[in-house]
Amino acid sequence: MREMMRSPAFQAQMRDPATLDMVARMGGGMGGMGGGMGGIGGRFGGPAAGPHLDFSSVMQQMRVATLSPGAPPAPSPAYVAAMESGEAALQSMGFGDREANLAALRHCGGNVNAAVERLLR
Repeated sequence: MREMMRSPAFQAQMRDPATLDMVARMGGGMGGMGGGMGGIGGRFGGPAAGPHLDFSSVMQQMRVATLSPGAPPAPSPAYVAAMESGEAALQSMGFGDREANLAALRHCGGNVNAAVERLLR
């Protein structure tokens, strides 16, 4: 889990405003992971275990941290190599717009197949 959270693709996805909005909507729609679903135990016949969890302050801190000015961390050499490899694969398939290719790869976490689907939309 720790390794996944340190990956550049995961960090980039967590900085994406669309991801932050989706997570915020999920937290609100579920009553902050407790109330809207009847609590953790409420669904299984018992009272909700622990206090009502509210992730709104955490989400606000994430927004501030990800949108605050400053230089983003440099991507790892492995991430750069994966993006270059993916972009070369897309070029060889006839997708000639380098910026669109890289944007699709970033959006899809480096998955070339998913990037192709995105570019075809």
